[in-house]
Amino acid sequence: MVVTNYFRRYALFLPFTISHNQVYSIHSLDRALKQDKDLAAWRSTTTRMSNYIPGVISKEDAEKVAVYLAGGKKPAAPAAVEKGIIEEAGITAEHGIFQFKKVREDQFIDPSVCKTCHPEIYEMWNGSMHSKAFADPVWRAATKLFAKEVKTEDQMIEMKMCVKCHTPLGFRSYAISSPEDDYDSLSELPAQGIFCNWCHNINEVKHLGDAGYEVDPGGGVDDPSTMLGPFKDASSSYHPTKYSELHTRSEFCGLCHNVTHAANNLPIEATYDEWKASPYNTGDPETTVNCQDCHMRQRPGYPSTGKTERPDNPGKACINGPEREHIWTHYFV
Repeated sequence: MVVTNYFRRYALFLPFTISHNQVYSIHSLDRALKQDKDLAAWRSTTTRMSNYIPGVISKEDAEKVAVYLAGGKKPAAPAAVEKGIIEEAGITAEHGIFQFKKVREDQFIDPSVCKTCHPEIYEMWNGSMHSKAFADPVWRAATKLFAKEVKTEDQMIEMKMCVKCHTPLGFRSYAISSPEDDYDSLSELPAQGIFCNWCHNINEVKHLGDAGYEVDPGGGVDDPSTMLGPFKDASSSYHPTKYSELHTRSEFCGLCHNVTHAANNLPIEATYDEWKASPYNTGDPETTVNCQDCHMRQRPGYPSTGKTERPDNPGKACINGPEREHIWTHYFV
């Protein structure tokens, strides 16, 4: 039966949305239509899901089920549902993502410049997945395959989401908009993925996840922006500095490491949400273990496992800076 098959498939792919018990409680269409009270909670879910998930169920079947569970009354058309979700997320028709300030490449500093004063941190970053976010061959192959298979409007919207995190400068400078574009045409700086000047310029949270932030760039090498970071007493003769509590908290990582499907609003990656629901988040700043406390302490000799000791990493953040009890590592493991 179409109803049973529909929810069985959703229970398989989306266990967090519909349970197997719910699936088998409507083992026939006749029973489903008669149990109006029991299915009341399903109607909103089905209407929302009528903005179908490609490869799981067709739009036509989704519409049929939505009609059945709404007591014969046709719910909002998929296009209308999709439009509502997109408007709620603040997606623009122009660039397929929430509103943000357009930036220019010449407003940012190449990591090689940062290396002059921060050589150790540069070498850590240079070997990290942040620096390889756009160059990663697995990611490139997967997104190019996705681009070949895109057929629907919501798939096109979601496809744009791939590049906005893996080359944020390329995306926000409009140098690249989706995996359909030529990756090799991107210039050197945006092709370096998530680089120093980008993260240390994030100054405003729009919403957690899906790169929901703003950056405040400067004028490039000759007029660098204020660099935001974890030290209250940081100073530099080259660029302005400012303490940022955000950079010390899990919410900073959660700006990118929570990913929601642009069209159907379903979670794709929930790393921040998992942390938030974990014992590491005690609700008390004094005892909470943030993402950085583990992933920016690991270094050679202290591998990243759940049982590994995470001692401080003493040293200098800058070659002419003060000795500090702990310098955050940038391996991001």
